[in-house]
Amino acid sequence: MRKKLTIVWALSMLTLTVQFSIINIQAPAGRSARAATAGIARVLNDGVLLYRSASGSSASAVVELTKTYYIKVTDTGYPGEFYPVEYQADNSNYIPIFGFVKKSEVTLWTAAYTQPLNPEFTATTTGSIGLREDPNASSPIKEVFFSGVTLYCYGVVRNAEEGNYYALVKTNISGRIGYVYADSMTINFPSAHTDPLPKPPVNDEPGEDGPGDNPPDNSGGDNTPPAGGGCLSFTDDYLQIILIIAICVPALLIVFLLFRPAERGRGRRFRNYYEDE
Repeated sequence: MRKKLTIVWALSMLTLTVQFSIINIQAPAGRSARAATAGIARVLNDGVLLYRSASGSSASAVVELTKTYYIKVTDTGYPGEFYPVEYQADNSNYIPIFGFVKKSEVTLWTAAYTQPLNPEFTATTTGSIGLREDPNASSPIKEVFFSGVTLYCYGVVRNAEEGNYYALVKTNISGRIGYVYADSMTINFPSAHTDPLPKPPVNDEPGEDGPGDNPPDNSGGDNTPPAGGGCLSFTDDYLQIILIIAICVPALLIVFLLFRPAERGRGRRFRNYYEDE
């Protein structure tokens, strides 16, 4: 009996050891160990929005990013359909904004680029106007400006339900960030970035629309996760299979030894011994 209990205890310890080994090489551990890789993305399309969250809902839209400029990506291997980004990170006239952009709407940029990454432009009030917390008419007013006040502008966002445009600005005195009606301001929109735009690929074969009609691919950059990302590697898959075999084979052998039937000859010898007495 003692021998059986010892074998059962050894089998339990072996099972726990292999389970912990498998857990340590699976995806959650890989994600926690993976270091975020920062990068640069470029806005090559109109209508690219910066969102508060990775939901992509219109309610979480912060501002429309300026075409031809860049934005800092804090993790190029971030899972899902969005990149986490930092906007206006290197300009002391602004307060950095953290948010998300859709991978399909920006292009990860590996070529050379020049500063500034983000545009710097201003907006001047044309009348008395309130600074709101969110881009909607029901948002509370945090500060009031008189006519002729110049503010640093992040960009403009449209409230689809109201049909109004709001400018996201930073005040020079209090340093607050908020929204004002774009129609109540004169916005000095920036010119295009001086860096040249990528040239579209040349199609030498004529198509339905004629030769050379391939559009540029601005569909969203490189979505390949970096090495050591959330997925198991080829080596880890084989290691997991070996660990499973390592536990299954000894376990089956131990179960067989524990529960195999007793030998018939030994039983007869004991029975004959007591019968003779």
